[in-house]
Amino acid sequence: MIADQSLREDLDLARQLASLASEIALHHFERGVHVDTTPDGTPVTVADREIERALVETLARLRPGDAITGEEFGARGVSSRRWLLDPIDGTFNFVRGNTEWGTHVALALENQIVVGVITRPAQGLSWWASRGWGAYRSELLPGSTPARLSVSTRGELRESRVTIWTKEVDPAIDSLRRQARWVEPNLDAISAD
Repeated sequence: MIADQSLREDLDLARQLASLASEIALHHFERGVHVDTTPDGTPVTVADREIERALVETLARLRPGDAITGEEFGARGVSSRRWLLDPIDGTFNFVRGNTEWGTHVALALENQIVVGVITRPAQGLSWWASRGWGAYRSELLPGSTPARLSVSTRGELRESRVTIWTKEVDPAIDSLRRQARWVEPNLDAISAD
């Protein structure tokens, strides 16, 4: 696949947005978090809302023709280019002081994800990928050297290590547990009580 330079620019912007989100989130995480409850009963924090507002303002300035869908404030705009924002994924962990939370930024073109960035700010980690440019992992520190990621060369599921972070009961997951080399996740990190 030939890498599109405009996607590289979008990836760079997505990484900048993720860095801004991480900075704001860490500020709140380190000083303590106030939690509200949404009408559907899920937690939301001042940090969630502040991050989404900052990302939307940045996108409005740098990509004014693009549409945006954020977890906290919903969709705005109509375009074949849509930014997807999850200011804090893992809010339960965030409010409890657990480091298993992050920020997510993605770009969809014609409803296909072409750029994605995930951070784990409290752990100092980031992962990113873009169609045609590959996938990488690095520390969030300036100047850190990224490591290119690749698809496993394992040909059989039974040779693969698999874990899934879910509390849901699903026959497909049970089947996967039997067929692969299952690695138990840290379920305390996703506890919601």
